[in-house]
Formats: sequence, structure tokens, C-alpha cells
Amino acid sequence: DDEAFMTAVFGTAPVPGLYWLSPTNGGKVTMTEPPVKVPCIFATADGRCYILESKAWAPNHIHKTFILGESWLLASDPAFDDMDKPAGAVYGYDIVDDYNLSSLFSIFPGAVRVSADGNILYDSSVIVNSSNIWWAGTGDPNFLYSTMECYALIPFSYGEPILRGAKTDYPDELTISASQGMLTVNPIPWMDQGVSQKASAVQSIAGRKFWTTPVVSALTAGPGAAVNYNPATGAAVVSLDSQMEALMDARLVDLSNAVEVADAPYIYFSLPRSRSSYIVGVREVPKVGAASSFRMGAWMIARGIQGGTTGSPVTFPALAVTLTFVPTSKAAAVDLAASAVVVTTAFAAFPSVQDNLYYMEIPVGDRIAVTSEGTLYIKIDGASDAYDKDLFRFGSILYVSA
Repeated sequence: DDEAFMTAVFGTAPVPGLYWLSPTNGGKVTMTEPPVKVPCIFATADGRCYILESKAWAPNHIHKTFILGESWLLASDPAFDDMDKPAGAVYGYDIVDDYNLSSLFSIFPGAVRVSADGNILYDSSVIVNSSNIWWAGTGDPNFLYSTMECYALIPFSYGEPILRGAKTDYPDELTISASQGMLTVNPIPWMDQGVSQKASAVQSIAGRKFWTTPVVSALTAGPGAAVNYNPATGAAVVSLDSQMEALMDARLVDLSNAVEVADAPYIYFSLPRSRSSYIVGVREVPKVGAASSFRMGAWMIARGIQGGTTGSPVTFPALAVTLTFVPTSKAAAVDLAASAVVVTTAFAAFPSVQDNLYYMEIPVGDRIAVTSEGTLYIKIDGASDAYDKDLFRFGSILYVSA
């Protein structure tokens, strides 16, 4: 029963609650929540347990809030001589003397939004660029508000296993080949029998009866994987078939002059008006077939421009896109200058209605041929124009092509 199972797992009756995979003791679980969370088992007070099947989880960004002190200097101050001062700037924040904020700008320049007394300040008052935060409104910002804050979105990258593992109780009858995002499991032929043994082995013999068991006793596929078994050959293949033409989200790795916009319960990555900005995401590229059989494209889901209506839509401007594919080689060093494939393309402009979501892809002719496994960088640029350009999601998509 459940309690007996849990006792076997833990060596004692379990304490009710959620158990995570231990990051320090292999094969063990813990009730202490680890940084990378893989929930395994939930035990109830009445002795029942639930085995959870889920992928490893970690947030792809964290939030920071910085209090802006009364540290505004006139834009003409020599402290700003080496900075990019935007037109209309009257004051600049003394960012050099703010260790935490200057450290953030050195890694993610301009990835903040400013508020005062709880209200967001827009470009008519505050301009943020890759150098600093600038005051373009009227009055002295040192004395206008009780509290000024800036909110930062700090992205970081993490990976997910496509295949978590394979287990067999019969290693002498099994071969495993792992490469390029695939795991292929094949039984070893019984040569002395003259026939190929399929994916089973004798478990026990009682009198004239034979009981068999699969050679592959367990296959655990990660998110986005498919398990296929061929009874004719006895081979089991775990592949990425389910990701073909699926929307694969990019992991955010860089914001420059871009910000996060929270419009509860939704989160958008915004390329703000009146300043140039960009975001960069990265995605692993599996090689799932012949060199000329697959191509990788890019997509985005964007929110309609504020003020657009059904009767009077507002044009969502075209966004320049740069795709950079870097191949991976297990056999030799990769020369970035010679091997990287760079494609400059764009998401086309389209008429939009406020708060509608629109799906867009790069042109078919700009898709990158998948010649090997590797890494795809997706950079989306926002021009300095009159619109906040909010992206709901963005990433890559894999296609079969002739």
C-alpha cells in the first residue's frame, strides 16, 4: 500500500507534505525546498502518497527594486561627460555613487522602469537609456516626491533535460546510443540463436512456462520528448518529435533599454517608445535528421498597440530580428568567426487592436538550415518611435523542409 511504499522509500513512516529531489544526496528526497525544484512525492496525513511527474523548475528571471535617493545632478555635471545624454535631459541620476544600481546597469543596461509615489513615470518625465536614468520633466526631482523607485527585471538562463534517463536490469543485452538530443535503445542480438532477440528477456521459468520481461525496464522522458517502440526490431527510440513545429520559448539572456511590464495577471517584455532597445533570447537546436531536412525560424506573440480599435487599428511597427546560429561539435573546436551563421530579418508591421495578441513569424526564406546541433540566439530590436511594443512570448520553431 501507499504507506508501505513510503516506508520503503524513507525507511520510516513519512511526515505529511511535499518532498523534493535532493540536490546533494543522489536518489534521495528532501522536504527542504532546493534552488532548482523537482517535486517528487506528496504524502498525506492519512498515509496516502502521490508521485508527481513534472519537469525541473526554476524561474527565468528575478525582480529587484531600488530606492532612488536625492542624488540627482544637473545633466551638465561633469560626472555625465562620458555618458549618452538624451535630448531633453535636465537632470541625471548619480549612478556612479549607487553601487547596486550601477552594477545592474553594467550587466543589463537600461532594464528598469521608474515610479514615484507608486505611479509609473513615463518618457515625458523620465528617460532611461543604457547609460543612466535621466529626468526630463519640470522641477527638481530631488524634492518632488516622497519616494522614487526603479524596478528591474534580471534574467538568467537555465537548461532543462530533454531526456532524464534510461534504466535496464539487463546491461549485457542492451546497447544505448545517446547523441544530438536522442536516446536510442537497441537489444543485442542472440547470435548463437541465429535470430535477433527482441526487447524482452527471460524473467523466470517454472515447469514448462516462461515468463519474460522487457529488456528496457524504464524509460523516463523529459519535457517535449516522445517514446517510440518498434516491435519488429525491438528498438525503443526517445526523440523530439513532439517539438516539430511547436513553439519553443527562448530563454531570456539580455535586456538593453527594454523593460518588463506587468499588466496583471500578464507579463510583457516591452521595447519602449522614444528610445532604441533590444532583447536577446537563446534556444538549443537539436539535429533531428539529415542536414538539409530541417530549418529553424523565429516567432513572436505581441500585444496590440495601445489606442488601437477595431474601427481604427494602430500599426504595430516592424521589428528588426537578428538570428545567430552557433554549431556544436564534440570532435573539434568551433571557430565562431567561420562557423556562426547570421541572418538579418524582421517581423513585418501589422495593423493592431489594443490588448489583442498577434502571432508573427520571420519570412520563410530567412529560416536557418539545421546542419548540426547547436545554439540559436534571437535578438529583437525596438526602434525609437512613438509606441511601446509589448511582447507576450518569443522563441524558435523547427520545420521540415525539402
